[in-house]
Amino acid sequence: MALDQITQAVLEAARTEADLILKTAKKAADDNLASAKKAAELEADRRYQAMMRASEEELSRKLIQLQGAANKEVLQRKNAVMQQVFAEARKRILALPVEEYASILRKLLRSTVTDRGGKLRVHPAETDLFERLAADFNQNCPDALKVTIDGEHVLSERGGFIFVSDVFQVDQTLDTLLENIEYELAPLISAELFSGQK
Repeated sequence: MALDQITQAVLEAARTEADLILKTAKKAADDNLASAKKAAELEADRRYQAMMRASEEELSRKLIQLQGAANKEVLQRKNAVMQQVFAEARKRILALPVEEYASILRKLLRSTVTDRGGKLRVHPAETDLFERLAADFNQNCPDALKVTIDGEHVLSERGGFIFVSDVFQVDQTLDTLLENIEYELAPLISAELFSGQK
């Protein structure tokens, strides 16, 4: 009987040891599984965050490109409208009645020729008009301030003149005058034309 008891005791000890080994192995497997699961979750989260950042950056980049293209198109359209405004102004000035147009040119001539005479470069179609203006201008001024029409050099487009003295020249062509006005008034005109638009 003692042998049975010894066998029982050995079996009992072996079972206890086996249970302990199984519990330890199960705990180690559970710990490994939990650790692997946590590592996989962290890796998945890291990949997800990286993909989200990449997607956000791509969307942001595309949005910036679209905004830039839209702003460029709006600016081009605004510039086209501004050009139309000044082209229309030029057309209207050139279409003024002769005496009204001559009055503008007379004032421009008086404000340009102040301390020395010179030549006026004009468009051939406006030579007669400027001959009259020069004759009027020269009537009451000393010889040093007299102006003549430059027959050798002419303008390629109608509108205004270029005054050439022996020292300097002043561009009073319609295109230059309108460019100067556009430069000075562009912000104001743009605000007026496009107020309320973005």
